[in-house]
Order: sequence, then C-alpha cells, then structure tokens
Amino acid sequence: MIVTKARTFRNVLYATATKGATLLCAVATTMVVARNLTPRDYGVVGFATIVIGFLLQFTDMGLARAAIRRRELPPESLDTVFTLKAILGCLAFVAALLIAPFARHFIDHPASSNVIRILALDFVGKPLAPEWGAPVRLRIPTKLGFKSAKNIKAISVTNTYPGGYWEDQGYNWFSGS
Repeated sequence: MIVTKARTFRNVLYATATKGATLLCAVATTMVVARNLTPRDYGVVGFATIVIGFLLQFTDMGLARAAIRRRELPPESLDTVFTLKAILGCLAFVAALLIAPFARHFIDHPASSNVIRILALDFVGKPLAPEWGAPVRLRIPTKLGFKSAKNIKAISVTNTYPGGYWEDQGYNWFSGS
C-alpha cells in the first residue's frame, strides 16, 4: 500500500477536525453544566471528573494501540484483548467505588462520593469502542435505500432467497442494480 502526501494530509485534517469537534462539544457541555450548578457543586463535579479521568487511564493499558498496530490479529487474540479490556473496566469501577468514600476528605461536600460513584458507572456496561469494530456498519452498494441494513442481528451466506418484510410487500428480493 502506497501512502501519498495528499492522503496523509487529508488524514491529518480529518483527525484535527475530529479533535476540534470533540473539544467544542466538551466546551459546550462544560458551559451548560457550569451555568446550571453553583460554584461549590461545579467544584465537586470537577474533582470527580479528575478522579474518573485518572482511573480512565488504566482501563486500556495500551491494548487498543497494540491490537491496531498488528497487521493480522487472530480472533483468539482479539477475544483476549476484549476480555482484558472488560476486566480492566470492572477493576476501575471497583477502584472508583473504593476511592469514593475518601472524597469527603479532599472536598468538604456531602455529595462528592456519590458523584464519583455515579460517574464510575461509565466503566461498566460501556459500549463497544470503534477500535473494536463498533458501531457495526454494513454497506451493500447494490441494495436500494429501503432495503439497507438497519440493525444487524446475524450475517449469513446463502444460495437461497430468504425473503423478508419487503418481499412480503411485493418487492423482489434483490431490488438493486
């Protein structure tokens, strides 16, 4: 694969635009939260965000970068990395729960430990990250828009025409070019 300067430049612009959009969303969110909270409550949220941000650094441990850098990754290795990432997320959740009661010693606010506990819920049940293949998108260029895959429940290869909702409405199975 040959990487051209134009393609590299386009990728840098895309990455910059993505980071900029993320930063703008974070600024907008911070402004809304700061506007609706008292300064003391905003300090509690800021402190809890620092604690959660620190623990967030330990939920990956470089696994995503290591998996991406491998040219070929067997399914067994991918399963192992995914499992390790889930375990690290659960450990960060437990660590946040253990740290939460001590938050009152740093900030004299009764809700400080509860805010940390609530923000720690992000570590468990977190949606699949893009580096693990989510959100799953399926592009079928020969299908018309009304037959595009919306929610993928299973993928199979078959020589028979399985039918479906649109076929029951009188459209042919293929309906593509």
